Amino acid sequence: MLAVFPLLAVGLAGSSSTATTADEISEWTDIGALYEHVSWLAYEAPPRSIDLVDQVLETELSTLWRGKFENAAAMALAQSGQYGLARRRFERALAVFQSGGHAAQVGQIYVNLGAEALDGGEFARGIRYLVEAKRASISAKHRVMNAWVDFTLANAHIEAATSGDDFDAARVYLFRGLQKLGPDDPRLAQGTIRLGAPPRGPEALERWRQQDRDLDARYLGYQHLATVAFLESDAESALRWVTHLQQVADALEKPMKRLAAANLRASALIIDGQVDEGTALFESTFRELEARQVPRDLTSAAALGARAHLSAGLEDRAQELAASILPPIEGSNIPTRLAHETLVEIYKRRGESEKALVHSEALKALLVSFASENGQLIRETFSAQQRNKQAELEGRVQKTMLVASGLTLALLLGASILLFRGWRQSTKEARASETVGALQRTLNRELRHRFGNHLATLRASAHWGQADDPTRTLERMRQSIEAMSALDAVVSGAHAHDDAVDLGVYLETLLTLTEEIYAPLGELGWTIEAQPLQLDPKRSFLVGLVVAESVSNAFRHGYGEQGTGTVRVSVRQEGTQVVVITEDDGVGLRRPSRRDGGHTKQGLAILEDMAEYLSGSLELQPAHPHSHRPGLRVLLRFPNPLGHEIEAVDEKARISLVSR
Repeated sequence: MLAVFPLLAVGLAGSSSTATTADEISEWTDIGALYEHVSWLAYEAPPRSIDLVDQVLETELSTLWRGKFENAAAMALAQSGQYGLARRRFERALAVFQSGGHAAQVGQIYVNLGAEALDGGEFARGIRYLVEAKRASISAKHRVMNAWVDFTLANAHIEAATSGDDFDAARVYLFRGLQKLGPDDPRLAQGTIRLGAPPRGPEALERWRQQDRDLDARYLGYQHLATVAFLESDAESALRWVTHLQQVADALEKPMKRLAAANLRASALIIDGQVDEGTALFESTFRELEARQVPRDLTSAAALGARAHLSAGLEDRAQELAASILPPIEGSNIPTRLAHETLVEIYKRRGESEKALVHSEALKALLVSFASENGQLIRETFSAQQRNKQAELEGRVQKTMLVASGLTLALLLGASILLFRGWRQSTKEARASETVGALQRTLNRELRHRFGNHLATLRASAHWGQADDPTRTLERMRQSIEAMSALDAVVSGAHAHDDAVDLGVYLETLLTLTEEIYAPLGELGWTIEAQPLQLDPKRSFLVGLVVAESVSNAFRHGYGEQGTGTVRVSVRQEGTQVVVITEDDGVGLRRPSRRDGGHTKQGLAILEDMAEYLSGSLELQPAHPHSHRPGLRVLLRFPNPLGHEIEAVDEKARISLVSR
């Protein structure tokens, strides 16, 4: 729906009784479960929630629970449209949490206060609260709270929308927030997640709360994306986001959220031209919303319905719905705007110019308020954040360049180790000191040449990084790495040594060096399991590039702000094919987009190029598909010209572990 108040708290599809008495409170032996029940009532039955909270607050409570119940009462008041009272109770909850030193809860209250202010058009006050919420979420490393801040700012841009630029800004915040939440659990699309009532055990209850908070946040993000698409008359996108919205609503098992999602779907179906199906669904959901008597949800539904019915030529129903919104209730201005727009269009079509003028003037006054100092403030805030993001990106590029340079050094050193081992073996077989000296001179010459090229690349990259855009700089780095790979192939061919390399030992050395490179930036643990497997030096070097790039991608894109994770590498032979698997426990593979600057795409290009050089294949898939951090599995398969078909797996596979 429209400017839905982003109430940051957990909820519950729990049982409800008919009376709000002390006996009802006594039924709950666990204070946490009682709070979940009250939070659910704040959305489903606000008056009962407030009555229960007031009775609970008369008992002895710690500061933590007293603040939480005050917050629940404030949510119920906001849901019922009593924003002034809601603000006072939010402020009371804030004071309680601050006195008790509950930093995370303080951040959540700041989100709610910011949402309440932005919903009422007080952008200056709202932004101050959200700045505090952002600080708290970063300090506490609270990704869900951080996402809620982005969703709340997106809602402010929807409220202040006077052009497509405002909707574009809203989408930036929405996609940013969803990115922080990570990819959807595959079970959402399958319809197999059902939260149900919270469990009684403390550990199970905490897991339930975390999943509930995550789903609530996703619901808000998808709801705003669907709303933006609807307001832009993009029926296809609206229906796509509504599908995600309904999947989350079904998982949450909260009746009001299911109703809101179904009602939004009904309006999207109508503007998509599926009028009969859409109007039937709209009337059934709208009647249920009327029966529940929750003003803000009913007003938002009426506004969307008025716009949709007008687009389908159903003017009488559109007029009825628009008129029901006026005079407007306190809170979001978007329903009022849609109501005036609908009535202006209807009266123009009917030739009732005086009535059309009245609503046109009211609409003009509303749009002027959107473009006022408050509206300008939210736009300037977005511009400032974009500039900060650009500066942050430039910093990341510089760090990435350093890491990429370090990886290149590691690969260079790994190649040097291989060449040195080949040289050492060759000296044993050499029949004359002249041959030994020639080999040593060749090795030294090639290593000096490589090192000189590497330094030139670093100098050029530093120069490009100051004047060029980050994408071109990283592209040059990638090309440099590919050039090194090609050079290694030439050098290996020039030596023409037949010594095979133990691939497991080589990768173990490479991972040890890589761990040291990332040590200043975060913690990297790794394991390797490898069958004894011989490979020629050139192919070993190319495999090392794939493993090193996979580790680099995991650390840069998979571990995010945490800066820590574990990489697992396995090496085995299947028939005459070598299989190398590198997997991490990060957030998983994101689809490349314009906002990524192409970084992810370039990393994948390196992997694909190396697989092609090896005459092999590359597969990318989630490492842990049912986890909230699915990670990425990179499976490289290629033929081994030196190998023969292995009939049984060697039980003495080498296993090494480094855990920082």
